Amino acid sequence: MNIDKKRFYIFDCNNKMLGNPFGYKTHGAAQAQTSRRGGTVRSYIWHAFNKGKIADPNTTLVYSIKIGELV
Repeated sequence: MNIDKKRFYIFDCNNKMLGNPFGYKTHGAAQAQTSRRGGTVRSYIWHAFNKGKIADPNTTLVYSIKIGELV
């Protein structure tokens, strides 16, 4: 998969990429996917976090948004 250095990507607490595999043009567009009520990305983020919280109660990272040049 080709990562565009100018686009933003969403990662869950396990550093697994979520959402659009081509990324988002703006940080705001990526952020909107993480907070959309009933959205697939938001649902997966919290599912992964809650699953990780059971394995490690000290888990604090819920998700991250990174620009392509830092992925």
